[in-house]
Amino acid sequence: MSDPIEVPYNSSDETHVKAQTIKKKAKDQTANDDLKGVMATASGRRFVWRVLSMTGLHQDTGHTDPVMVGRFLGRRALGNQLYAEVISICPDEYLLMQSEAMTQTKKENSNG
Repeated sequence: MSDPIEVPYNSSDETHVKAQTIKKKAKDQTANDDLKGVMATASGRRFVWRVLSMTGLHQDTGHTDPVMVGRFLGRRALGNQLYAEVISICPDEYLLMQSEAMTQTKKENSNG
């Protein structure tokens, strides 16, 4: 038996457009659910906070070398995207994550 021939996507075909829209919505919903699942746990929030910190989200480039600036801006662009997703999908968990991180920082600083 041979595999059925896949019909190429046709943007002028309404059924193709609807099918693509349904697939994209399902994919987006899965991604949103994944992020909600990560942000629902303390360890997930710590991980996301650490990743956001590594991206230099709220830092100046600190470099004059164009190659280093480019690398930094690439990391920060990823951080901006993750930050935007977290804020739009689970804003309450973001605030909790921020509070937890600040509490942890204070605890570490007081312990010396």
